[in-house]
Amino acid sequence: MKSLILSLFCLGLTLSGSAVSGKYMGKNSNGIPMYSIDLDSPPETRFVAVSADFKEGVNVVLNNYLNQIPWFLLPVVTEVAGALWWLQPEYYQELTGMGSSLGMDPKSLMVAQYAYEFSAFCTSVIAHDASGQIIHSRNLDFAFAGPMRNITYEAVFTRND
Repeated sequence: MKSLILSLFCLGLTLSGSAVSGKYMGKNSNGIPMYSIDLDSPPETRFVAVSADFKEGVNVVLNNYLNQIPWFLLPVVTEVAGALWWLQPEYYQELTGMGSSLGMDPKSLMVAQYAYEFSAFCTSVIAHDASGQIIHSRNLDFAFAGPMRNITYEAVFTRND
């Protein structure tokens, strides 16, 4: 009985329509998980739910990228990345929230992100349709395609509802 009540309570929270950042929205027509990310929420909370849902896969991908950096350079690169938080403070705050969810240091997350950015060279197309809806298409031509495929999701970003 407790389980039923807890399930109904969680279902009610899910269906309530509240602007919870990182809210799971089901799967799109291609079977890709979808999340709503509320940009009005504190940066530290925006990706916590997504990170928790993909924790195992994200850790595999992060370790793959971090292993590409020579062991003797990794501590130096990590400290430099951490010292650059002021360049993108909101981004670093998002990484801080993700790090708490993933059990990783946000500096390591930043290093892995930069390693990805320097190695991916993904082609992107941003356009809009006749109604003005913005469409972002990206070729997923990056390293570690299998593990990356396991952590791919569609995000719907919102601001001011």
